[in-house]
Amino acid sequence: MMDAPGSTYAPPQVDRLVGDHLADLVDAPATAGVALPPDYRREGPPALVVSDDGGGILWPVKLDTTIRITVYGVTRTKAKGMAAWAMGIVMAQRIPGVAHLWNPSGILSAVDSRTGAYMASFTVAARARLTASQTSRYVP
Repeated sequence: MMDAPGSTYAPPQVDRLVGDHLADLVDAPATAGVALPPDYRREGPPALVVSDDGGGILWPVKLDTTIRITVYGVTRTKAKGMAAWAMGIVMAQRIPGVAHLWNPSGILSAVDSRTGAYMASFTVAARARLTASQTSRYVP
């Protein structure tokens, strides 16, 4: 019988995998990751934040989730430009640990009430496989 996920099992953190991949491609002083830098200011360099909006898991096969990518910038044009770049990267490049990314939304813009920065964000569906090394043993 197949063991259910136990306390030692942790599904892949797709937001962290995507964030780390984008962080490797962003030149300083811009930042990319899973959290807005605590000292972020609108007047500073752009910041790209990757979040997991949730989804479902089909044990022991796959994890489906929605990834949200938000860029904070000094102008709407710069924020949307970096968001468009990020969309191109996640849709075109293979990200280790992520099986598939598809169905990107349009890029939406807003103003962050806390920092006053312009934000541009989009979502993309993501899938990660639950490989044999990530799952429990099958015991007949």
